[in-house]
Amino acid sequence: MAAIATHTGLSEDEVRDGLKAIEGFSALSLVAGFVASGDGDAFSLADALGASEAAYEIINEREAAKAGLRHLPERERAILYLWFFEDMTQSQIGDHFGISQMHVSRLIQTSCQRVRDEATRDEQPDEDAQAA
Repeated sequence: MAAIATHTGLSEDEVRDGLKAIEGFSALSLVAGFVASGDGDAFSLADALGASEAAYEIINEREAAKAGLRHLPERERAILYLWFFEDMTQSQIGDHFGISQMHVSRLIQTSCQRVRDEATRDEQPDEDAQAA
């Protein structure tokens, strides 16, 4: 310790305090096992880090669908709302709008495809960029 103090120009007490401080910090290995509180099941820190949060995926999908929904005509948005959120049958929706169940089915299919296309538009390669 005296050699370190002399080399650094610090007192031995300062060197001792510094060495104690260094001992206070240690990196935990991501694969080091530890016991979860109470249940006794051991798992590694790596098991707890970096896990995908399911709610993030739902949020991303909702945000991606918003733009496509905004571009739909009001009637098609209403039909999708009744189908997906009010749990109405296609026949009930058809009666509500005065159209056939088959027409409702086609509108749901085409509306969902338009929303899907809009949501994935940024993911698709740009045709003009590919042609260049």
